[in-house]
Amino acid sequence: MNGDRPEQGGPSPEPPPPPSGEEPKPARGGFLPLSLGLGLVFLYLVGLSMLPALGPRGPYGAPLGLAITFWSLFVGYLVLAVALAIWRKTSLTGAGMLIAFGIWLLLGGELCVGVLVQMRQA
Repeated sequence: MNGDRPEQGGPSPEPPPPPSGEEPKPARGGFLPLSLGLGLVFLYLVGLSMLPALGPRGPYGAPLGLAITFWSLFVGYLVLAVALAIWRKTSLTGAGMLIAFGIWLLLGGELCVGVLVQMRQA
C-alpha cells in the first residue's frame, strides 16, 4: 500500500487543533427552508382568518378582545423568531421565520393596497 493513505480499517486522522488555543465555534443550526415555509403558512392562515373578523365592519369593528388575540399572535411570532435567531443553535430557524415575515409583509401589503384601490374605484 501507499504510505500516504491510511489503511481501510485504521482510524481516520484527527482534525488539526484550532490556532492560538481558541475553541471552535459551534455550527449554526436550524432548518431555514422548513421554517420559511411553515412561517408563511402560519402568517397567511392567521392573516386570512383575521380578515372576516375585521373587514366587513371596518378596521375597528371587531371586538377588542378578538383584535388583541390576532395581533398578539403576530407579536408572539416575531418574539419567537427573534429569540430563535439570536440563539446560535437555532439561528437558521429564526432567520427563516424572519424572512417569512418579510415576505408576508411585502405580499400582504401588495394585496391590501390592491383591494383598497379596487374599493376606491367602485
